[in-house]
Amino acid sequence: MPPPPTAADITVSQTLDLLDGALSSVAAGIVRGLYAFWLGSGISRGRVEDLRKLITRVLECLQQRVRAGDATCRFRKALQEIMQLAGLTSGQCAATDVERSISDWPTLDTLVERLVTNYARFLEVQVDGELPDYLLWVCVDVAHTYADPAIEPDAEHLCLAMLILEGVASDMPSAN
Repeated sequence: MPPPPTAADITVSQTLDLLDGALSSVAAGIVRGLYAFWLGSGISRGRVEDLRKLITRVLECLQQRVRAGDATCRFRKALQEIMQLAGLTSGQCAATDVERSISDWPTLDTLVERLVTNYARFLEVQVDGELPDYLLWVCVDVAHTYADPAIEPDAEHLCLAMLILEGVASDMPSAN
């Protein structure tokens, strides 16, 4: 008997056969709302900016708001917290002049790479005097980044939307 197909090469017909046969109890559980679909952040890969570009955009958003010469600037403080979160050394932090464009930062690549694996905490960094999700709503600009009507949804997005419309799935937590 051949091995079952993997997620990478299974067809829709084979999937439906499994859900009608060997995995019918799973299908019944989905219909009864016993399961939630977890949508990994990769579902939007190729449709919206990758994390490196998004992180760079957030850093640039903060840097552009830094007040030159103001050691207590709230945006400077947020950038310093981000550098600590990324584990930059004191020397690396000192070499990163937040008053200069991020393209001039010698630590930019290191900073971005380290934040990619820690992006949830990165996006939780707060800016004094702003709402808690400032980085998400202002710098990432979630509404325009992920709800751009010019971006065509992938087949995965459409299938998930159909499951919701059909009432088969109501909960779909996502890293997005």
